[in-house]
Amino acid sequence: MTWNEPFSIQHLKLRNRIVLPPMATETSSHSGSITATVLEYYRKMSLTGVGLVIMEHNYIHPLGRFSPNQMSIHSDNDISFHRELTVTIHNHSTPVICQISHAGSNRLPAVSTESIGPSAVVHPVSGMIPRACSRSDIEEIKNAFCQAAIRVQLAGYDGVEIHAAHGYLLSQFLSPLTNQRVDEYGGRWENRVRLLLEILAEIRSHVGRDFPVFVRVGVSDTIPSAPKAIGLTVEEASKMIQLLQEADCIDISGGMCGSRPSGCSGEGYFLPFAKKIRVSTSKPLLVTGGFVNLSTVNGVLEQHLVDLVGVGRSIAHNPNWLKEQS
Repeated sequence: MTWNEPFSIQHLKLRNRIVLPPMATETSSHSGSITATVLEYYRKMSLTGVGLVIMEHNYIHPLGRFSPNQMSIHSDNDISFHRELTVTIHNHSTPVICQISHAGSNRLPAVSTESIGPSAVVHPVSGMIPRACSRSDIEEIKNAFCQAAIRVQLAGYDGVEIHAAHGYLLSQFLSPLTNQRVDEYGGRWENRVRLLLEILAEIRSHVGRDFPVFVRVGVSDTIPSAPKAIGLTVEEASKMIQLLQEADCIDISGGMCGSRPSGCSGEGYFLPFAKKIRVSTSKPLLVTGGFVNLSTVNGVLEQHLVDLVGVGRSIAHNPNWLKEQS
């Protein structure tokens, strides 16, 4: 298969296999609402010819905010400006899904609210020590993710993506580096994935079978070339992903190492992870990571390593990238 072949996920019909992955613009208002700058950016991105746009991460709860200018989906008041955004993108016949997230203790110091996490241990990226989530916190988090997904659907998006990567809260629950709980949400990998599974099931029960649900999974806390893996390993993540039966697509990325890990270079730096995940699931796979040439994208697709390829900064820096390369 090649990049310009169509692909379908539930009702979502993509004209090609190139995805604009979520990239934080940090241009929302301090209340988290969409600004004219945000609208213009996504208008331009909808004209690039990609098969799908994934909206940047939106916080689902005031305690889950990553930065002062992060976009919000935590309130019903957010639905109207998100609807304006989906209309803008759909005007150019481009589908769009919205990524929802909770930062947990991986956030910028400028956000002054209390931080929470699975355990009261130092976050390896932010250096913060969060308050350990109580059982009532966990129930509140599950409800916040579910209500955010409902708002995504009401705002006219074509699907939703749950963010469980890059050291954010759900990634923190997956990782033994930050999850040292001794209850049913900690310890063995089956317990560490429990919260993500419960959120996924709750969202599915409310948005229905036909509304695509993507999950971005940080499949390893260390980079593919690391001499020694620490924290969550891709072998454990492969087992976790086998349980994500309610997901329609798995978006492969890094855990505590983030989306653009130091020590990684070249195109497709997460492809070694994709190769291992591919043999453990039949779910559609999306991978992002440093792609700059369409010929490389085609090579990945021809090998059937993944079904969709995310090209982010190359397109953001040059909206004509796809037209010039094809």
